[in-house]
Amino acid sequence: MGAEVSVLPINKQGPPLSPSSISLEAANHSKIKTFGTCSVSLNLGLCRTFQWKFTEVDVKFPILGTDFLHHYRLLVDVSKSRLLDATSYLSTQGLKAQVFSINPITGPHLYIWSQRKTPESGDHLGRLSSID
Repeated sequence: MGAEVSVLPINKQGPPLSPSSISLEAANHSKIKTFGTCSVSLNLGLCRTFQWKFTEVDVKFPILGTDFLHHYRLLVDVSKSRLLDATSYLSTQGLKAQVFSINPITGPHLYIWSQRKTPESGDHLGRLSSID
């Protein structure tokens, strides 16, 4: 299993945020403060845009949780380091990252985050873009 909740790092360059009353529990049972939510639009290289409301927490990397994967019918193929779209049957290649999960039940896991560039624009696929 992996992270149950999709999270984004808080913006430490903006005004200081107050923690919300909701907290998450890490795999080591420590509490993780949350700081609200942020709506983002993701381009994962699967020919459609994915909009999601992420929980903002004090982490270094964004994490796509099972909430997001289940909602959009996305499957993680760990053996081939790719993300599969069960709706369109498309896939996107990813890279393994040394990022640990936020999960109240199981231990740490590796996550796949797409790092390849599109030939047309040079933009990284999987980059998060804020929407209002």
